[in-house]
Amino acid sequence: MRKILKPITACLVLSFALSTQAIAQDAGDRYFSADSITYATEAKSDQAANEHKDAIKKLKKALKLKNLKAYETSAMRQMLAASYYATGKPEKAIEAFEGAIAAGGLREAEVRSIRVNVAQLNIAAKNYAVGAQQLETYFREGGPQKASLVKLVMTSHMRAGNRQAAVPWADAMVRNNYAKTRVEHDTLLYLYDTPEKRADQIRVVTRMIQMWPEDAALQVKSEGLKRKAKSEAAG
Repeated sequence: MRKILKPITACLVLSFALSTQAIAQDAGDRYFSADSITYATEAKSDQAANEHKDAIKKLKKALKLKNLKAYETSAMRQMLAASYYATGKPEKAIEAFEGAIAAGGLREAEVRSIRVNVAQLNIAAKNYAVGAQQLETYFREGGPQKASLVKLVMTSHMRAGNRQAAVPWADAMVRNNYAKTRVEHDTLLYLYDTPEKRADQIRVVTRMIQMWPEDAALQVKSEGLKRKAKSEAAG
């Protein structure tokens, strides 16, 4: 049985708005009123104490205050998303994050960061195709193709049963030298197991021989792939 990478689920780490910056005073309209800062500060303390249900109650009350600025709404909805996620409610967390964006109080870089969070939440909720597409949109809009995210979009496409969509991200893994473990290399071998990608498959197994020279099976695999390549070329 082939081993494939597993997307992060239970160990998912999201950059939620839990830092002091989430309730910091800022220039222009990016600050909290006297009323909202009280709720936000107390909610942040609840989150730090892992009392997320209490945090949710406080944030919901705060969001009902009149005349909230867009920044206040966006910041507190991010905090709300964090607590929903912590209490095992990913769908509500996604809704809160989307509300944070819709409120209009975030900068472009902050919106991009939230979109990554939403994509990860969808993947954790087994909405693999949706999450993968959201990460691809993030990349197209200029988001950095970090190793962890490239691996995540590749494996999410695989979990969604879309091997073809995973192949370009396998190429990115190879191009950026992101594959480090045996499981990651085995995944690349699996994705490249087509006549069109045979040369790439052979290059991967050649590298594996260099990394794990004690594994005699890899040399056998390499010789078998080369024979298959010659047979395919001969028609």
